[in-house]
Amino acid sequence: MSGLRGTRLVELEGSLQLATPIEGPMGEPAWITPAEILESIGDAFYAIDREWRFVYINRMAEQLWGRRREALLGQVAMEAFPAWIGTESHAAHQRVMESGHPLTIETDSAIVGAPVEINIFPHASGLAIYFRDISARRRMERELRERDEILSLAESSAGIGVWDMDMAARTVRATPQFFRIIGLEPTDQPVSIDQLRAVRHPEDRDQVVNNFRRAMESGEDQYEAEYRIIRPDGKTRWIFGRGRVHRDASGNPIRYSGIDIDITDRKRTEEQLALTTRELSHRTKNVLAVVQAMIRQIGKRTRKFEEFEVRLQGCIAALAYSHDLLFATDWQGADLRGLVVRQLEPFGGMEEGKFSAAGPDLSLGPQATQMIGLALHELATNAGKHGALTVPAGSVAIAWESLATGGFKLSWTERNGPRVIAPRRMGFGHTVLKKMATSLEGEAELDFAAEGVCWTLTVDARHVVAAHGDR
Repeated sequence: MSGLRGTRLVELEGSLQLATPIEGPMGEPAWITPAEILESIGDAFYAIDREWRFVYINRMAEQLWGRRREALLGQVAMEAFPAWIGTESHAAHQRVMESGHPLTIETDSAIVGAPVEINIFPHASGLAIYFRDISARRRMERELRERDEILSLAESSAGIGVWDMDMAARTVRATPQFFRIIGLEPTDQPVSIDQLRAVRHPEDRDQVVNNFRRAMESGEDQYEAEYRIIRPDGKTRWIFGRGRVHRDASGNPIRYSGIDIDITDRKRTEEQLALTTRELSHRTKNVLAVVQAMIRQIGKRTRKFEEFEVRLQGCIAALAYSHDLLFATDWQGADLRGLVVRQLEPFGGMEEGKFSAAGPDLSLGPQATQMIGLALHELATNAGKHGALTVPAGSVAIAWESLATGGFKLSWTERNGPRVIAPRRMGFGHTVLKKMATSLEGEAELDFAAEGVCWTLTVDARHVVAAHGDR
């Protein structure tokens, strides 16, 4: 390459102090020429004089440009690469040539066709320029940014905070999301462990620390815990923390890093699920108790199995209708008018004109819904066998009214049916109608009047969920 070197290049090299003596491997004097250095470096290098002519081009520049240096040396740079004129790189070369101050830029090269980092150094005879393709670095930076964005998204959307503890210094560095979770102002500075522990709930504080110490003493490197914190704003939150201990060569813990997750919503869901499970168990027991009572009473008052089976199936169906209404409101209550309509559907319903229903909007509690549903079923069953529903002219009027006490009064009145004869013995339906008032803290009356059966029931206010106007 020495044949390519002119006076200007020697001056440039001298200014850069490239011809520096070094010693060989055995201590003997050795020399390496500037050209050998420039050919061996990983960066592309070229030099131009004050007239912008190429005076040196190394092997790496030749490869990145895709042009043979023999064809470029001595040429004016703007003539050799017309696309370079007006680019950011060209403007940077001009600034350094005029100002005499070195400059480093990153730009997309019109010649290389890739992003490059350019280092431009001035000299009285021209410019010395190092440059490199930074595509791989840009790609890595982009991937890192994307990973950071994904991590930030995960942190913010899932409520995850990342932290790292220096166990010797007793300080913690953490992400902004971590500080937001515990209610402290985000900082990129180390924070005292004691300051972070202070937000833990007093009832959980010692337990978390003691369990961690026991885990470390047993040689465990991973630890997780669930505990409560009390934020500075007074709000209590549940936290799940998981971390890993990093030890030195002697096995001593030096760092502890991991994540904290706000699991308050999950805890609330678990508590609600536990409450729902308990409530479901309670309701199931109540239903079984009702079914057992029905079996016992029907068994006492029926003589044939076929009759027992029919009566039991009817009662269970009535109970299911009531449960359908309660399920629709998550067992918060059932509309009395809807209960009447639903229970009377198997007996012709409201459409055929056999039944009428009138009264204010009332929402009943679960127990009243079940009991009154069974009562309506038994009354309709009796009317269909012996009462008003056995003749074309017969009808039934169901009416209810609110009472000043907050409860209500419900009545069932049969009209235009056959003459009523009071039964000589009390059947299952009779038992239900007379005794259900006790479970609803009210009173029930069953009158076998000759012109039609009349049943009235008063219900205590505690079984009324909501009441509205008449319609």
